[in-house]
Amino acid sequence: MNPVRTLMVVGLTLLVGGISYAAAAEIWRPLMPQVEIEIVDKMDLPDGSRLMIIYGEEGSNPFRNGKLAPDQRISSCKLRAGYCETRRMKHEFLFRDEKLQSIQVRRLNVDGNPIIGGVTWKNLSNPRRVEIDCDLDALDEVSACQLTAVRH
Repeated sequence: MNPVRTLMVVGLTLLVGGISYAAAAEIWRPLMPQVEIEIVDKMDLPDGSRLMIIYGEEGSNPFRNGKLAPDQRISSCKLRAGYCETRRMKHEFLFRDEKLQSIQVRRLNVDGNPIIGGVTWKNLSNPRRVEIDCDLDALDEVSACQLTAVRH
């Protein structure tokens, strides 16, 4: 085979593969992002406490009680030195658009799994990581947690 022709075939293959990879990486998104929570006042939540994290893919109210809404995904994490981190959930091909999303933070395995706080934001859907700070000394759950970063 002609060396020039071989180089063209290899170059074209690399180009098509690179474009395919870039397209897939952009739409191959987690169903639930990795969530990192830092608790400011650690006195009320000792190390080893478990938190329940509920991601609302369609922006469901993070302060509602009751059954999960159809758009909600649930995970949990264990608190260590005031820091708690969940893993990303399974990936799927998801087309991204800008929409309202939410995260609800609950204390797990305590009477009724009380809501600690929650956040909402409008951005591209299905981020890879969300970072939140929660202050347990806040007057109410609505102001207890603040969104610090959304990473795609």
